[in-house]
Amino acid sequence: MLNYAFKRILTIIPTLFAIITLTFFLMRIAPGGPFDEERPLAPAVLENIQASYGLNKPLIEQYFIYISNLLQGDMGPSFVYRDKRVHEVLAEGLPISITLGGTALLLALIIGVFLGSIAALNQNKKTDVFIVTFATFGITTPNYVIAPILTLIFALTFSILPATGWGSPSQMVLPVISLALPQIAIVTRLMRGSMLEALKSDHIRTARAYGLPMTHVVGKHAMRSALLPVLSYLGPAAAALMTGSIVIEQIFNLPGIGRYFVTSALNRDYTMVMGTVIIVATLVLVFNLIVDLLYTVLDPRVRYD
Repeated sequence: MLNYAFKRILTIIPTLFAIITLTFFLMRIAPGGPFDEERPLAPAVLENIQASYGLNKPLIEQYFIYISNLLQGDMGPSFVYRDKRVHEVLAEGLPISITLGGTALLLALIIGVFLGSIAALNQNKKTDVFIVTFATFGITTPNYVIAPILTLIFALTFSILPATGWGSPSQMVLPVISLALPQIAIVTRLMRGSMLEALKSDHIRTARAYGLPMTHVVGKHAMRSALLPVLSYLGPAAAALMTGSIVIEQIFNLPGIGRYFVTSALNRDYTMVMGTVIIVATLVLVFNLIVDLLYTVLDPRVRYD
């Protein structure tokens, strides 16, 4: 398995390189620039500013300079957040985004697995119908709709929870729930379907025929095989949470990397957008690797040679 992990890590490098290259050229060929303002700068001033940032050089030369600096750990200066390097800005917001996305993912796994299992064990009963209805609502309702509704109810109407800010546990509740609800619904549906299949398998019927308690049959035998489809979804879920957190951070005014990404994209802050894309892409690729390795824990039949 170590050999497989090493090979996968090696594949991450060219994948990241391709993402960086594509993002770099897409940003540069888009209309507008980082110094386009409502009141245009004098041509001489604009030329001096572009020269100071190296934007007056040919595009391919800018690309190789950026790659060279990146290999040395330098993501360059931000064009919008003056007097700050990109890594300094990201270091401020990245812990918040990781905490938000990680908490939402953990919540989605715990609640989704529990609800999906309960629905499968009560197939076609009222409990099952209620859980499936909830999951369908969660899947079809995006988090940018859920977030304002939760804010209206819990922050503005009843004043139970704060609508903005970050730091205290109460300030985390609404953003985390808004980000987690769609993922809870998806995990619930996946878990229900996989648990139903697991309960119909031969080894589960044999375990029940031996008179083992249902909690033992489900918890020790059926759960492991039922979790495999959920585990497969964790990679896309991580990507969805990272991109979804950008919207949630804007709605709740959180100082995560999502706010920097949106502001930088609108203002053509090339280096800031590049830095954010690199961080998000790296997290998703690493998370997919971890998910693949976890397969061997849940399913002993899986071996990586």
